[in-house]
Amino acid sequence: MNKLDLKDYLYNLYSVETLHVRSYIIHGKVRREQRTGSVYRRPQRKKMTIEMKSGDNFLWPDAPEDLGPWDKTFHDARAKEREAVMEGSTDQGQDLRVVPREERMGVREMARELLGGKVGWRPGWEKYMTGTEPQGGESREGATM
Repeated sequence: MNKLDLKDYLYNLYSVETLHVRSYIIHGKVRREQRTGSVYRRPQRKKMTIEMKSGDNFLWPDAPEDLGPWDKTFHDARAKEREAVMEGSTDQGQDLRVVPREERMGVREMARELLGGKVGWRPGWEKYMTGTEPQGGESREGATM
C-alpha cells in the first residue's frame, strides 16, 4: 500500500480527508540461527502516519459481528490443523512420533528370534517388489546368511 492508496482508502471508506501522509519502513533485525549459524533478516514493516484537518476526529469502527463473508471458520480450522501438525499429534490425540506398542513388540520378538538363532536372516524386499528378480537370475529362497 502506498500513500495514495491510504489516502483514497480513508476518504472512500471513512470520509476522512487527509492533508499529508508520512510513510517509513522499519527494517527487520538481523538474526543468527542457533543450530546452523546462518544469518537472516526478519521481515520489514511499513508504517504510515496521516495528518488530518483540524477538528476532524477519527474513531475506528467496531469489529463486525458476522464474520461469514471472510470465511473465519475455515481459517480457524486450518490454524487448528497447522498447530496439531506442529505439535506432532492428530485430532484423535494420537502422537505421530510414537510407534504403536503392538508394532514395537512385534519388532522386539522378531529381533529376539533372529538373535536366538531360531530364524535365519534373509533380505525381505523381494516380497514387496512384484515382477522383479535378484541380479544373476538365481533365486534367494535357498540363500542363508
